[in-house]
Amino acid sequence: MKGCFLILSFSFLVLFPSDSSAIKFDIWETGMSINEVVSLARQHDIPIAGDGIVHGYKKFNPKLIDEKFYKASALYYRTIMSGRNSTVYLRLTGDSKFVREIEVRLFAIKDRELFTKEMVGILSKKYGRSKELRETVFRVYEWRPDKSSTILMRAWSAEASITYTDLKIKEYLEKQRIEKDKRSIKKDAEKF
Repeated sequence: MKGCFLILSFSFLVLFPSDSSAIKFDIWETGMSINEVVSLARQHDIPIAGDGIVHGYKKFNPKLIDEKFYKASALYYRTIMSGRNSTVYLRLTGDSKFVREIEVRLFAIKDRELFTKEMVGILSKKYGRSKELRETVFRVYEWRPDKSSTILMRAWSAEASITYTDLKIKEYLEKQRIEKDKRSIKKDAEKF
């Protein structure tokens, strides 16, 4: 019953764009169902797999779409992006399996300063001016294209990460987590 409620709630978010504005990267967008992800991966011949499944496929392979795939908390594929080895992660919601966040990791960055300057320029042109944040020792650049989404870019050593987050889904999941915690605490209230 709880799973049906979550699926209906996320379906509502996806079906009514005025109430939901997905953040997009390439062909992916937040709010997509796991079945939509599989369909796009098949259509674009992308070797998508459940996170933690190591494979060497270069094209879509239906053998990777198994029971473990549908239970994974994230999906991924390797590709070449901006001339670098890259991995794209599609992070999913719990039981309902909708994309809540997209992360792109780029590897083998030889000149981090040049890469950062160029990528900040590209993202700023598309999403507006960035805000620079400090996170421990690394610089983090943040874009807020609208009130429902955020994009964070981190660059360190020879690697960079660009994360696209749907804030409405994140907020909804946080409310669900809080409610679950409350029910869990109240369950044993009489024992105290």
